[in-house]
Amino acid sequence: MYTRTADFLRDYREEAAAAQQNWDALTDESLAVKPGDVYWTLGEHLWHIASLWQYVFCNDLKHWPADELVEEAPTTAQGLADFYRQQAEKACAWIEANWSDADLAGELELWGMKMTRGQLLGGIIRHEAHHRGQIIVLMRLAGLAVHGIYGPGKEEVDALEQAQG
Repeated sequence: MYTRTADFLRDYREEAAAAQQNWDALTDESLAVKPGDVYWTLGEHLWHIASLWQYVFCNDLKHWPADELVEEAPTTAQGLADFYRQQAEKACAWIEANWSDADLAGELELWGMKMTRGQLLGGIIRHEAHHRGQIIVLMRLAGLAVHGIYGPGKEEVDALEQAQG
């Protein structure tokens, strides 16, 4: 749970920037990768987290105008990566301009649950981390290199070991 907007903004911007390095490495072909018939594709996972802010802020909380809701996912890897980048920064800018530290203690009801705004923000970060992990597995299945977010990825470790001789 967040009690200071500055703490959330710092954490989320760092998380989004690290994840963005993976999103920028996606290919159009990789968007279709999925582990089985009943599971989401890599592209569907990325759309889910890229579009979350707009659904929460346009539909559920009514903080953003409804006409800003984009219902169709971009069809290219670059389009999805760019959409994620834009939505992440739009959400941060809106929170920075509209929610004070005191506002984070304010309670709201969302998806049938009562929570504070600070709990919502913490939940969004954890939700994205969950889906980022799934996307990274799908990137590996697609044969793509993965940038480490919470530590170096395999390719980064390999490069370090080679540099050290």
